[in-house]
Amino acid sequence: MQQEAEANLPRVEADDGHGFSVTVRRNCSISPRNACLAFAAAAVVSFAIGVGFAAAGAWLVLPFAGIEIAALAAAFFFHARHAGDCESIAVRDGRLRIEVRRGGACEVHEFHPAWARLALRRCGGELRLFVGAHGRDVEVGRHLTVPARGALARELGARLGSGWRGLGI
Repeated sequence: MQQEAEANLPRVEADDGHGFSVTVRRNCSISPRNACLAFAAAAVVSFAIGVGFAAAGAWLVLPFAGIEIAALAAAFFFHARHAGDCESIAVRDGRLRIEVRRGGACEVHEFHPAWARLALRRCGGELRLFVGAHGRDVEVGRHLTVPARGALARELGARLGSGWRGLGI
C-alpha cells in the first residue's frame, strides 16, 4: 500500500530557489494513438458481426451494431477530451498560481501565498484538498489517491511555510 501511494505522488520541482511548481495529472493508461487503434479494431469487429448477421437474414442486428459503435465512439471521445486534464500549482514572483485544466477548459486562480490556506474536507465520504483565500476555494489533487493527496498537502504545507500550519495531516 505504501509503495502504491508513493507511485502516485506528484513530483515537486524547485525553481532556482525562488519558488516551486507541481503538476498533478490524470492516470491515463492508453495513449491517444493506441486508443484510436483499439476503437478502430472494436468498430471493425462489431460491424463485421453485424454484416454477417444481416447477410444471414437477421438484418436488425446491423442497426444495433451501428448504435454500439456510436456509443463506443462517444466513450472514446470523452476519454480523449479528459486525458489531458491536470492541475498545476506554482509559486513564483510572490504569487501562488493554480491552473486547473478540465475537458479543454482552463481555469486560473491566483492567491498571495501568505494569505492562502490549505483545508482537508470530507465531501461525499472522500477526503478532498482545497487551497483558498478571501472566500475563494480551489480543489487540488483530485486526480490523486487519498494517501497521495495527503502527501501533496504535507508537501505544500512544508514549502509554503508558516501560513500553512495546523493542517493536522
